[in-house]
Amino acid sequence: MDIQLLIVDDEKLTKEGLLNYIDWTSLGITQVRSASNGVEAMKLVNDFVPDILLTDVKMPHMNGIELARQIKSRYPSCKLIFLSGYADKEYLKSAIDLKAETYIEKPVILNSVTQTVSQVIQTILAEKQASRQSALRDASLSETKKIVHIDLVQDLVSPNPDWQEFKKRYVPTYFVWQDNASYAAVCIGVHGLMDVMAGKELCLSLNRFLSDQRLLSDSEFYLGLWENNRPILVTSVTYSAVLHAVLTQVRDYIKREQGFDSTIAIGPTVHRISEISQSYSIAAKNLEYQYMYFNYRSILDCHFALEEKPSPADLFARRNYSLESTEQLFRILRAEQYTDISNIRRKLYELYAATCQGIPLSWEEFRLYTLQDYAQIICYGMSSLEDLNHLEQYHQQIQKAIRFMLLNYMNPELNIRGIAQEAGLSQNYFCSLFKQNTGATANDYLMNIRMDKVCFYLKHSDLKLYEIARKVGIPDANYLNTLFKKRYGQTPTQYRRGQN
Repeated sequence: MDIQLLIVDDEKLTKEGLLNYIDWTSLGITQVRSASNGVEAMKLVNDFVPDILLTDVKMPHMNGIELARQIKSRYPSCKLIFLSGYADKEYLKSAIDLKAETYIEKPVILNSVTQTVSQVIQTILAEKQASRQSALRDASLSETKKIVHIDLVQDLVSPNPDWQEFKKRYVPTYFVWQDNASYAAVCIGVHGLMDVMAGKELCLSLNRFLSDQRLLSDSEFYLGLWENNRPILVTSVTYSAVLHAVLTQVRDYIKREQGFDSTIAIGPTVHRISEISQSYSIAAKNLEYQYMYFNYRSILDCHFALEEKPSPADLFARRNYSLESTEQLFRILRAEQYTDISNIRRKLYELYAATCQGIPLSWEEFRLYTLQDYAQIICYGMSSLEDLNHLEQYHQQIQKAIRFMLLNYMNPELNIRGIAQEAGLSQNYFCSLFKQNTGATANDYLMNIRMDKVCFYLKHSDLKLYEIARKVGIPDANYLNTLFKKRYGQTPTQYRRGQN
């Protein structure tokens, strides 16, 4: 722990004796500065913060009492030790007001100075330890309150809370708001997978950010979690311009610290505590709707509830989907924009699980996607299924080889030798048998698969060409552009425009 000492005395002999003949380091002093008078000392303390001021009382220009008063006003925790001759004792009456630790009579005896300063150092260490412990207790209490707020907010936005139980648990220790004021619920949709622990950590982090940046006072907001472990901000600051400014900084903070984009929905202003759940419900439904169909990364003012438009009961009733019928399903969803988002996500997840080739996404991951994402991954799976359904006419080893191509075409290292080994055939025999069965060379067939997938991504996604190239196992986007133009007579960009 650093302890800094400032020595001020106009008597050169006394000052140099104190500087040179006491082992300050052994006492725990880490830095020592000196000055010859009060004016010189005040210049030093602009960039040097003394823990102890050891000063003569009578000095020219500025006496020790005035120096101590000015330093104490700037650094209240600084300890004062005065050096005083017998004739200076009248000055020491003023030192009582400054709460000086003690005074040492001149002529100075070094052992006396050493003993006095050592005692003052022990006082400083004890005070700093007590201050640290107090700060830790305050921080711990503050963190505890923020953790409790997470549960508090969940109760606050639930449709039918038990208000008697709510008051018993939270009022007034954790919750101080009253009716007949203005409140709003804000749903923060983070575009990334978050479990409960990650959601709580983000809540605590946002709490600290809002407080440290003084964007909102502690009495103006509570932070909790909503569906998908996303933050909910419940606030008494409802003036639109102010709230938008705060939330813009929140969105930037999440992007900077978490690496995620976010969409934020502000519910309508309400005037009773019991109505906060209504503000939340409107914000949450609007956010889900906007994110599903438009993938907005913005701040939305949701003044009204969505007009309900549930999807027809038979929309997902068909079981024998083809790529064509699946594409038609997504055209309907995009055009109609039904509002029962949770139900639609569940039905799409069932369809996705039935068409997925490989390890499927978990429900927690899948529910974070937009309609455009769903169209891409489900139509892709359906396309792969249709590719596999055409294989029964071929020799068993060739079926195995083509399945291997369909599951590994995205690997740029995939080659004919590896495919032949997977089929259990020599490379020469494999190439001959493949041509007999399919009418195409294995290389051409693999390229056909890759180019079909390129067309799929151009049609169903907004991926850039270099991203598509990586997804289909062609690492060079320029080479892909050349291949595509040679095969289809137009560039990938022209093809994409023709599909829209």
